[in-house]
Amino acid sequence: MTTSTLFAFSVSERWNDFWHGSIGEWILTRGVRVALLLIGGLLAARFISWAAARVVRHIDVEYEESDAVVRSEDAKHRQAVASVISWVAIALLSVVVIVEVTDILAVPVGSLIAPAAVLGAAVLVGKWIKSGFSFSIKPKPKLIGGAEFERLQAEAQRQMDEDHRADAALLRPFYPERFSDAVDR
Repeated sequence: MTTSTLFAFSVSERWNDFWHGSIGEWILTRGVRVALLLIGGLLAARFISWAAARVVRHIDVEYEESDAVVRSEDAKHRQAVASVISWVAIALLSVVVIVEVTDILAVPVGSLIAPAAVLGAAVLVGKWIKSGFSFSIKPKPKLIGGAEFERLQAEAQRQMDEDHRADAALLRPFYPERFSDAVDR
């Protein structure tokens, strides 16, 4: 007589083993906390955006109810301030959530300081190169009038004439028909 033994694991036993194993334990301890932080951060960011949109709508209602053709400077300023505050709040919230998630995942934040410094320096140098190697605070323009205004206007016209002559000299060989009757000033 032949006997065969069949070993079968029930579904509940496999389910129980999964949750008591290393992956299930990680999900229950760290994974849930990370998920709650991310969901809470997203909800808080949505709330901040909603509140800012509500403030902007309130400002827009004031403009639409008035007879003004153009929005006042005060309304533009309040709308800009509301936008800046909302984006700063969202940025701070994002930083807090990221730091908390890295803490839960046991990522040493100290090891991220050097790459962040390098990235910040790279961005600064990139902006410096893009701006033509000049970071200068431009002085406020002075209000001018009379003879000074006329002198500056004549200087700007002279510069435009020089630019026109230089452009014409560069383009003349390629478009002779356009410059056949052009007279240099």
